[in-house]
Amino acid sequence: MHYLDQASTSFPKPKEVVQSICEYLTQCGVSPGRGSYRLAELAEKNVVETREKLSVILQVKQPDHIAFTQNATHSLNIILKGFLQENDHVLICEYSHNAALRPLESLKKSKRISYDVLPVDFDGNIDLADFLRLKKRETRLLVVTGASNVIGVKSKLFPVCDACKEEGIATLIDLTQSLNYVLEQPDADFLVGTGHKTLLGPSGIGFFYAKEPSLIAPPIEGGSPGNSSLSSYHPEQIPYRFEGGTLNSVGISGLLGALTYIERKGSSVIAQEGMSLLGEVWSDLQQIPGIVIYGPKNIENKIPLVSFNLKNWMPQEVAFALDRRFQIATRAGLHCAPLMHKKLKTAPLGTVRASFGHLNNRKSTTALIEALHILSKERNP
Repeated sequence: MHYLDQASTSFPKPKEVVQSICEYLTQCGVSPGRGSYRLAELAEKNVVETREKLSVILQVKQPDHIAFTQNATHSLNIILKGFLQENDHVLICEYSHNAALRPLESLKKSKRISYDVLPVDFDGNIDLADFLRLKKRETRLLVVTGASNVIGVKSKLFPVCDACKEEGIATLIDLTQSLNYVLEQPDADFLVGTGHKTLLGPSGIGFFYAKEPSLIAPPIEGGSPGNSSLSSYHPEQIPYRFEGGTLNSVGISGLLGALTYIERKGSSVIAQEGMSLLGEVWSDLQQIPGIVIYGPKNIENKIPLVSFNLKNWMPQEVAFALDRRFQIATRAGLHCAPLMHKKLKTAPLGTVRASFGHLNNRKSTTALIEALHILSKERNP
């Protein structure tokens, strides 16, 4: 199998991920922060170490301002529903995922939140004139995406984030696709991410960072470290403010293994190796008759991902044929990003997306090119 759906979930996982999970389950296996015995202290040490390694990746100086969640969707929901207040206005970018759009649509009903969509071009540029035109007195938050999961372009965020700072507007960056590929982050108020994509960890573990945690209401309340069990109230102390109940210690251990691997390998090396595969396949893709490639004409500002369609083929047919006939796993559809597909005029069917990681190889990219040539010839004589 040639696995080219890394933007959905990274696979295979580094051996450090499996080893870290196995070590936790076989040598520790208990809840962190729940006891004074050595195994509980070891479990807590894993959690603390994971926060510290994440703070390096996120380029923030306060590891305890990082809270663990189920995934990036969970993180976005906690921030949007815990930060926004009645009648607030939000700016959201065209690269946004449904993980941000759907909570905002819900908040339109429950809190009378309003939002406008900030254009982002196919090179990742956000025009400050559009920002000034769309912002309002009630604008309280800008939600931007580090890289599009449809066309694989990195957003150029520094100018608009700086403008928000001047206007007193908070900024939230969705780093789901851009971690390890964007090596310098703006100074944002909120950051969200997940473990199972570019960080190479297991599914079911996400996180967010809040510069000012007190601005977000606790999502749940219950058993937690951080205060006495005699208290009737959930602790205000961070990160326990956001982590009621038992943490996903298995997922955190797997993420710790992934971050240890990234630390040894180097984010810049991981990015370079993934992008080298896209570079190898980029010109070959453009030689396939009937192919339409979406996004910019070069790869200077991309992550290793490409979306395309074949003339006279539906994207779902292409992905099915690639899998069944050529053992190549790609992704077809709207990729949970309807704003981007409206911009591309590819709704309602979407595109075929091939995404690469540094653990892929030239054998897989060659197989993709050869298979697409065969499919194109079958319906484009």
